[in-house]
Amino acid sequence: MTTIEYIPKHWQFLQENTERDVLTLYGGSASGKTHGVLLWFAMRFLTENHFEGILCRKYRPTLKLTLLKDLIAILKNIGVWESCEYNKSELTIEYQDNKLYFIPLIEPERIKGIDVDLIYVDEVTEVEEDIFNQLLLRFGRSKTHKHAQLIASFNPVSAEHWCYRELVQANYPERACQHSTHLDNPFLSEQFRQRLIGLKDVDENFYRVYCLGEPGKATGLVYPANWEVTDEKLDDFDCFGIDWGYTHPLVIVGCKQTGERELTFRQLYYESGKLVDADIIPWMRRLKNTHHFDKHPIYPDTANPAYNQMLINAGYRIGKTNKDVIEGINFLKGYKLRFTSDSPDLIKEIRTYSWRVDKEGNEMDEPVKEFDDGMDACRYAAVSHFMIKKRRMSKPVFLSGGGHL
Repeated sequence: MTTIEYIPKHWQFLQENTERDVLTLYGGSASGKTHGVLLWFAMRFLTENHFEGILCRKYRPTLKLTLLKDLIAILKNIGVWESCEYNKSELTIEYQDNKLYFIPLIEPERIKGIDVDLIYVDEVTEVEEDIFNQLLLRFGRSKTHKHAQLIASFNPVSAEHWCYRELVQANYPERACQHSTHLDNPFLSEQFRQRLIGLKDVDENFYRVYCLGEPGKATGLVYPANWEVTDEKLDDFDCFGIDWGYTHPLVIVGCKQTGERELTFRQLYYESGKLVDADIIPWMRRLKNTHHFDKHPIYPDTANPAYNQMLINAGYRIGKTNKDVIEGINFLKGYKLRFTSDSPDLIKEIRTYSWRVDKEGNEMDEPVKEFDDGMDACRYAAVSHFMIKKRRMSKPVFLSGGGHL
C-alpha cells in the first residue's frame, strides 16, 4: 500500500473551504504550499467524475520543470501513472474521463473557451493582474462545474504587489487565504530550516519574506530594471559559470552574448546534495553533445579548489574566475540581462536579489548572501569571460592540467 505524505495544515484548509471561489496559500519558503495543492489536485483528478483542471505558471518551460514534473511524480508515487494518458505536445494528462491542462499564462489565448472545475496558479506574483482576472472567468460557468475554484500560491515579496492587496488584504466573503511558514512543514530538512532561521542575521527583509512569510519591501534591488525573461531556446553558449554547493544548491549556468550590450543566461543545473565526481561530471558527460561543456570555458567558484581540479582532471577548461562582487555587479549593470524561461530558480533569485540593509535601514555596499547561488554563477561566467574581452585580451586565461598562471 502506497503511503502519501501530506501537510495537515494545507489539507485541512483546502477541505474546509470547498465552497469558496478563490483560495490563496501564501507565506514563507519551504512551507509545502505547492506540494499541498498538487496533492489536492491529484486527489480530485483521481476520485471525481468528469473532472477538469488547469495548472498554470507564466512560462511554458518553467511550468514543465515545476508543476508538471511534480504532479507526474505524485501520480507515479500513488501508482496510477501507467493508467494515465499524457500528451507531451499539448501538455495534458487524462485519467478515465478526467483531464488536466498545463497552460503557460504567456499564452492567454489558450484559456479562452475553457470551463473547468479547478485552476491552480503557482508563483502568482509572476502574473499580471489582468491575466489573473481573465482566469476568474474560466471556471464554474456551467452546472457541470458548479463547485469550481481557483487556487493561488506565492511568497509575499512586497506589500505593494497586487497579489497581496487583492488575495490577502481584501476581505471578499467568497475568498479565503492561509498563511504558512517552514514550521508547518514536518518533512523539511533541519539543514534548510536552520538556513531560513539564519536569515535573521543576514538581512531583515529576506528573513521577513522567506522565513516568516510576511511581505517584504521591494527596495534596494541589485538589478531593478535591466533584465527580462525570454522564450528563446538556448543551447549554444560562450561560457559557463558554476557556484559550488552541497547544503546550498550547486548551480551551473550557460551564458551567451546575444547582442552588443546583451547577455543571455540559462539555468542548466540547480540542485542540493550532489557530489562533483559522482553526480556532476557524469551529468556533464551525458550532455556533451547538447551543451558542449568540453568546448567552452568554465568559470567556477574558487572557494573549492579540489572541485575545480576534478573538472581539470576530467578534461574541462577552467578559466580564471573574477570574484570581485561590486566590480562584477557594476559590469553587469551595463548590459541587458536576459534569462531563458526554463530558468525558474534564476528568475526567482533576480526578482529579490537585494543590497544588504543595516539596522538603521541604510543600504550596505554588498548584496544579501542568501538565495543568491544562481546570481553568483551568472556573474562568474559573464564577468570573467566578457570583462577580459572588454580589456582587449585576445583570449581568456585558462588553467589546465594542474598548471598555474
